[in-house]
Amino acid sequence: MFFISFSFVISATIGNEWGSCLESFVNLSLERAAKTSLAPFLENNSATAFPMPEEAPVTITTLFLISIFKLHYNKRVKRNLQTIILAAGFGKRTKGILGNLPKILIKTSDGKTILDHLAEDLIFNCKQSQIYLITNSLFYKTIKNHLHLHFPNNNIFVLDNLIRNIKQRRGALGDLLFSVEKLKYKRDLLVLPSDTAYWNSFSIKDLLDYSKKNENHFITVVRDVKDRNIIKNRFGCPVLNAKNEIIEFVEKPLHPASTLVATPFYIYRKKHIKLLKTYAQKEGRLDSPGNFIPYLIQNKETVKAFIVNNKIIDAGVPEDIGRVKKYLSFPYKSNLNVVD
Repeated sequence: MFFISFSFVISATIGNEWGSCLESFVNLSLERAAKTSLAPFLENNSATAFPMPEEAPVTITTLFLISIFKLHYNKRVKRNLQTIILAAGFGKRTKGILGNLPKILIKTSDGKTILDHLAEDLIFNCKQSQIYLITNSLFYKTIKNHLHLHFPNNNIFVLDNLIRNIKQRRGALGDLLFSVEKLKYKRDLLVLPSDTAYWNSFSIKDLLDYSKKNENHFITVVRDVKDRNIIKNRFGCPVLNAKNEIIEFVEKPLHPASTLVATPFYIYRKKHIKLLKTYAQKEGRLDSPGNFIPYLIQNKETVKAFIVNNKIIDAGVPEDIGRVKKYLSFPYKSNLNVVD
């Protein structure tokens, strides 16, 4: 009974960073334990961190604690984050080029769509077990058929927001709230755009690793475009302090205060979802996801900037569609120096 209680305390109270270290220790212990008669009853994984001295005893008590810890720690990590891709736009500015094709299905230079790259990043790099994509009734079947054809055995679910007309649209934040209510989300959220080629700049795993080091904060991706004219009337523009915290933010400013752009990849904590509901009732500006950031700052919430390079293309206007189609797709290898 003591062993069970002890393992529950460990899995419930340690932080992600310590948990990852201990998990590595656990994996190596189990690998060694595979040589024992208990191997058929235990998970057999490998690890490279925190090697154990060969002379260290592996007792039945140790193995029991390890197996219980692994069960509960893995459950906690797996369920810590839920993913939603916002893909409910009607492509008003790009309709003449794409016709009835949603921007998330634009093919890049390797023949894969933006959706393909997102899905592969989430499934294979981040091990996300459940992914939701919200779209409108016009694109619902097209996107669902694409996923059925290319990702038939993965848990990617398409949610219809029941909007068929651009005049009825809720806006990105409205669709996010619709998803939260419909799916009864109660955990932290990874919120992703559907019209951005990003994988030569960073991987979603980089963002999640940064998130683990800033567990209580709202997070967005920020890049330096070096030219204020690029930002003018188009992108959200943040001002940062020395800690990479956003202290000022204007969505699509006429006079940008910096050369920085906030790209709409977000980590929402549970408390931020509650604030978003309040914001929707008070402010009501739900079209652009960046509109929520000034409200967070006003409410003394820390908004952290995950700094990446500028190899990102947002297919928001017609001239960028061709750039997305030519976007190169190299095998991604992280070279980011993540700043806490």
